[in-house]
Amino acid sequence: MKIALFVGQIYIYTQREIIRGIYEECKKNGDELHLFSFYVSNDEKFDLGEYEYINRMDISGFDGFILYASAFYNPYIRGLLVNKIKASDKPVVSIDSHDANFYNVTSCNSGAMEGLVEHIISEHNVKTVNFVGGPADSTDALDRLNACRRVMEAHGLTLPDERIFTGNYYVDSGYKAYDHFKANGMMDADAFVCVNDQTAMGVFYKATEDGYTIPDDFIITGFDHIPQASFNEPSITSIERFESRIGQAAYEGLWSNEKKEVTIAPKLAKGSSCCKGFDIDNTKRASYLRECIKLSLENSRYAGFISDSAADFMAYRSSDEMYEMLPSYQKKFNIPEMAIVLDKEESKKVLDVPYHYSIDGDEKKSKLIRRDEIFSSKGEGNMYVYSSLHYGGKYFGYVITTNYFAATETELYHMFINNISNMYESAAKYDNQEEYINKLRDLSYYDPLTKIYNRLGFFNKAEDDFEKAKNAGENMYIIFADLDRLKVINDTMGHKMGDSYIVDFVNILTSCIDGYDTPLRFGGDEFVVFGVSTTEEEVRAKINHIQEEIRKFNEQGKYSPYILGVSMGYTMISSDTKKTLFSYIETADQKMYKVKREKKDERSGKDRRSGRDRRTGNRRGLNDPINLS
Repeated sequence: MKIALFVGQIYIYTQREIIRGIYEECKKNGDELHLFSFYVSNDEKFDLGEYEYINRMDISGFDGFILYASAFYNPYIRGLLVNKIKASDKPVVSIDSHDANFYNVTSCNSGAMEGLVEHIISEHNVKTVNFVGGPADSTDALDRLNACRRVMEAHGLTLPDERIFTGNYYVDSGYKAYDHFKANGMMDADAFVCVNDQTAMGVFYKATEDGYTIPDDFIITGFDHIPQASFNEPSITSIERFESRIGQAAYEGLWSNEKKEVTIAPKLAKGSSCCKGFDIDNTKRASYLRECIKLSLENSRYAGFISDSAADFMAYRSSDEMYEMLPSYQKKFNIPEMAIVLDKEESKKVLDVPYHYSIDGDEKKSKLIRRDEIFSSKGEGNMYVYSSLHYGGKYFGYVITTNYFAATETELYHMFINNISNMYESAAKYDNQEEYINKLRDLSYYDPLTKIYNRLGFFNKAEDDFEKAKNAGENMYIIFADLDRLKVINDTMGHKMGDSYIVDFVNILTSCIDGYDTPLRFGGDEFVVFGVSTTEEEVRAKINHIQEEIRKFNEQGKYSPYILGVSMGYTMISSDTKKTLFSYIETADQKMYKVKREKKDERSGKDRRSGRDRRTGNRRGLNDPINLS
């Protein structure tokens, strides 16, 4: 069974524990867990990228869904995801966000907050509270705030708006909340009631820096009972939610045919931040500190990789270079398997990269994967973590890792993903810049009508080829061609037909020369071909080939009563020449005019003798032999 789990802000301890509970059940039963992580923020452009991630997501390959919707703070993103899952007609379990269409698992957070606030009011005579809240769009954070207000009102107390701080679920929000209340002269509160333990720890550290003693000066409470708070000195009074059991219940709910609500009741976890006399288990604390030290050292190592990757990725200028670098970082981060899946349309627009690109951990090996292979079973009990790639609102695709649990444990991984996103944006900008430069170069190097070189483009290439051929001891040649009667075509049939006349000749010309030859539109009706040739016979054969193809073309009668015609002259170039390339063009030009005069004289003589219309008479060089030398 393939289970999709949708979670926001996976680096919060409680959500990691829920993920762990679900994964343990999947592993035990041989199911695949596909974890989609989201990082919805207060940045509208960033949130737009996450919106596109969900909007383009293909969830048809999954057998069931677990949704932790309360962690999606943006209501539009939350609504899009919920509607997408509802439309799947597959089993769905919702955690901490009731939906009558789903099987619901809840920890009754509002009831737990009510019990905590009741405790500090009844047992510790709290009258004034500073409330440190979570995101304004988080239904869970709002439930905890309203629970606090209800209990205070039941005791005849109030929680005015000015004593409510709205932030996020992280430590920095606790710092900011403390500074806010301090700046507004509200440090007279009996208690700081915090939406979770991380914000409570932020308040605690700022307060102790200012010389406050907890709980003598004021009480601090949290929510979630995370190790950092429970092993703190003093330990933070909190709510223990049994997240792992919530995860297990969510997994079990997928197998139920009922749409019901299961509650995993939390409990008050008293600590010395409000209740004195609670001793910390020093053995457990020592074990926890060892793990913290190990994680800190590992994070320091990873932080160096993050810094290096930011510099390395921004330096690369092609998709090939980027993909050569990615496996080395995959190895540094100890990622067992990693795949990058690019959005089909976006990859076509901005990057010369494959639709699906996978890196398998070996620096010398990489492989492409198809969409159906992403959902193919690679072994029972795997966990796949999906992270979106976008720069602001510009969506590129997503990254998948296999059995890489650090993706849920450290925010450094998210920073690494951001570096990959920035890499794509940088590459896209560079590719767009290169495309613009190439277009400018094409405009300056190529004739817009015929698409062959103009003078600037020709000499930029041919001068280099000229020197290379001389150094290699190879002989060269120049053909100079001048269209016959282009002015007559323009005057009698219009310039549009005149342009067509030119293009038809160039198409014939380029079809008769080698790919190594360099054609040039020298002027309005004048053309040059430069190439390498060992014998004069080869050059004469090319000219005869061109004239033969023109003869065949004229059988169509496209320009009747006129026919396509051209006069050509050529000159050979010895590899030991001391002359310039341009001087040989002038020589070939002179020989072309010699041919043109001969054709004119011959045609005039025939016209005088026969009275033939000169405009439609056969031109010398189409069927009759001419003197080319």
